[in-house]
Amino acid sequence: HRELEGLTRAQRKALSLVLEYLRETGRRCFTYNSLARHWSRSSVRMNANTLERRIRELVEEGILERLVYTDERGRRRTSFCLKRDLYHRFVETFLLIDRRVAEEVPVD
Repeated sequence: HRELEGLTRAQRKALSLVLEYLRETGRRCFTYNSLARHWSRSSVRMNANTLERRIRELVEEGILERLVYTDERGRRRTSFCLKRDLYHRFVETFLLIDRRVAEEVPVD
């Protein structure tokens, strides 16, 4: 994963949180608010401002894409999406891991 080699530890942690959210929700995109709501219900504690900064850095690194659009009420909105090629790579990795775990763990 050439794209990930230059990331700082903090950026990798933020990306890990994003990937976990995407995996749990089955989505490719998120907003700051959807991510914050998700993590507020979990045991993960994070500083929202720091995570927002790391997400902006991941956009600059080319790992996430920023999508700016206008909603049905005419308000400007921003979503972030994992780049399509990275998304497919991570989904394949997750599916492979899930299959391996399923094969190793007996189901009662």
